[in-house]
Amino acid sequence: MGARARVVAPGRFEGQVGTVVRRGRTSYHLRVAGGLLRVVFAGVRPV
Repeated sequence: MGARARVVAPGRFEGQVGTVVRRGRTSYHLRVAGGLLRVVFAGVRPV
């Protein structure tokens, strides 16, 4: 938790950088400027 990550999954939020606030079984929850995103592991890269 607390690590910075970039969304690399294609779509509306691609390129957004946020902070990991929770790790689920299949995805991360990222706090970004627009709110909270749930992104699958494959759709996130460390910054």
